[in-house]
Amino acid sequence: MKEIWKDVVGYEGAYMCSNKGRFKRLKDVIFVIDEKQKRQYYKTIKQKMLKQFKDCNGYYVVNIDGKRMRAHRLLSKSFIPNPLNKAQVNHKDLDKSNNNINNLEWVTPKENVKHAIRNGAFKNVKAIKNAVYMCDLKTHKLLKKFDSVTEAYNYFGKNYQGGISQVCNGERNKTKGYWWTYEKDKTK
Repeated sequence: MKEIWKDVVGYEGAYMCSNKGRFKRLKDVIFVIDEKQKRQYYKTIKQKMLKQFKDCNGYYVVNIDGKRMRAHRLLSKSFIPNPLNKAQVNHKDLDKSNNNINNLEWVTPKENVKHAIRNGAFKNVKAIKNAVYMCDLKTHKLLKKFDSVTEAYNYFGKNYQGGISQVCNGERNKTKGYWWTYEKDKTK
């Protein structure tokens, strides 16, 4: 496959990315104000291939204009049309390090999870498919039933990133002041 370069969206003329997942900073001339030396001058910055690093989730990131950004999102914005304005980028082969354009696609969060489940990448299918009970912390008496952990999270607000699944799996004792269990695990 021939390598094709395009501007990184939002950084046109300064950075480019390729269909093979590589990035480069373009040659540029900048104006420098050196307050220590009390002088001003123009400086030429050479074109440079940019290094990529893995973040804590296993995705490659690249430093663009001093900001660390996920490579697969930048590549998708530059190469893959997104007429339905889907929010996430999926790695078709489940390999987060394969940022070849042919391996990336725009998806909704729901499509992304379905793809992961279908291909065996999502370990906690229980949390998606099972109803969950919110119970009194001391008596374990049922207070409220949710159709999924996601529905329970949404009950506490969009920004809540609690440990409901961890409580259901016995990894924690409580979260949000409640005890939680999956519907099929409830014995009381």
